Amino acid sequence: LYVKKEDRVLEVIMLWARYDLKERQRHLMELMECVCFSKVDQNFLKNIMETDEVFAGVPGIKELIEDRARHPRPRQILQEEILVLGGITPLVLSNNDMYRLELQCDCVDTTPLPEFLQNTEGIAVCVVNNDMIVTGGVSQSHGAWRYSLSLNSWTELGFLRMGRWKHGMAAVFCRDKCTWLGVPHVLGMEKKTTYVVLQLRFTAS
Repeated sequence: LYVKKEDRVLEVIMLWARYDLKERQRHLMELMECVCFSKVDQNFLKNIMETDEVFAGVPGIKELIEDRARHPRPRQILQEEILVLGGITPLVLSNNDMYRLELQCDCVDTTPLPEFLQNTEGIAVCVVNNDMIVTGGVSQSHGAWRYSLSLNSWTELGFLRMGRWKHGMAAVFCRDKCTWLGVPHVLGMEKKTTYVVLQLRFTAS
């Protein structure tokens, strides 16, 4: 889904239903099953329950909201955003934050980087299935991690066979629908040569 908030998913469902309420109202409960209510802003949800008779009148809606609050379901929300990891600026020499930027480069959120990425340099980053893959770095040269934007969580993937930093990385999709990460070795400054080693493999989902 190309939305920034789960609230928008609920709004679109209700707008769709109201366009032809007599015909579409019977589909509302089925569509509500697709909403991750645990990710909906609770003030927004309380307000719509109190002011929207159509939504509040969906059979079993209260029970569904309570169930999803106890058993949240993950959703992959594809967002057109830019992630900036740390970086040195004229005013900051040690930056351990991750910044979420809109495409116009306005910062919408700032969160601390995980401990294993703090106070390091020379990491490489690429994107696979809307997840960010990070490898290497001076302090964790053998490390590889996956960041899920939709879940806001980091997962350790394993270890690079050869530790590296100041390297490049790209995602390559193979015919068997598996994803390989091409991890180029540090570019030789004298010989101007690049060595490519395929080391990590993920099943595309």
